[in-house]
Amino acid sequence: QIDAGSSDNCDVELTLTPTDFTCAEIGDNDVTLTGVDPSGNMTSEPAVVTVLDTISPICMSVDSIFLTLPGNGMASIDVMQVDDGSTDNCAIESLVIDQTDFDCDDIGNNIVTLTVTDSSGNTSTCTTVVVIEDGMNFECNTNDITVSLDENGMVVITPGDIDNGSGGGCNSETPDLSLDQTMFDCDDIGVN
Repeated sequence: QIDAGSSDNCDVELTLTPTDFTCAEIGDNDVTLTGVDPSGNMTSEPAVVTVLDTISPICMSVDSIFLTLPGNGMASIDVMQVDDGSTDNCAIESLVIDQTDFDCDDIGNNIVTLTVTDSSGNTSTCTTVVVIEDGMNFECNTNDITVSLDENGMVVITPGDIDNGSGGGCNSETPDLSLDQTMFDCDDIGVN
């Protein structure tokens, strides 16, 4: 691989130093080709061996992660929760995920991509499903109200009449409120 036509008027024995290379020798390496003939005459010539790492890392990620949003409606993951033992033939330089923070907009399944980069710049990717669940409790808050019967002896109320800021959870912007009784008549005079 190194000899480019060495010759002698007799036979010549060629040796090379060094011959073995590892990840520690990535880049240019000086080697020496030495030729010796049967009479012991010797000559050496330098050469450069460039070692490249062209093998991409093996990206391995967990299948899924389940997160329940706490009271503040935000949750996070880190790369070590996603990585499941990614490897490289030399050395991993970095592990990066494309999303770390989740909120109410992420309820359901989210695909998170892990990118593994080795020290030579080779990359590979794999994915994990991050399942976000709403764990925040809905709070029902009410006001006491006093209403008067109309000329027909009846009155109708709506949920908005007694609601006092009910909400919570990821779907609290427009809560679906209902009452177990909305119509009152003379039989209901007093506290209900």
